[in-house]
Amino acid sequence: MNLPETQTIFKQILDEIINDDIKRKNLDKLTEIKKSIACKSAIKAGKHLDNQEIDILIKNWAKTKQPYTCPHGRPIIYKLSKDDIDKHFRRNMVITNFYNKW
Repeated sequence: MNLPETQTIFKQILDEIINDDIKRKNLDKLTEIKKSIACKSAIKAGKHLDNQEIDILIKNWAKTKQPYTCPHGRPIIYKLSKDDIDKHFRRNMVITNFYNKW
């Protein structure tokens, strides 16, 4: 292989790398735009939904690839144990105080 051929091949390879990098950056930007649109159009706390809207929302949510986080990775579900709920409503304290009186 002579020098001009080598230079041409090298330039072609560099062009492919640069073009692939540009495509990847554009895809990354597009993905971020889609994530932002999804979050900004999401149902916010306090918004009233009727039963039909709730049904549709749950059915669509069940089909998603990441059902436990928003597109940016923030959790959308918080698991509460029975103990957590009891503590919140002070159920353990009430039961304990009730039995301590006897």
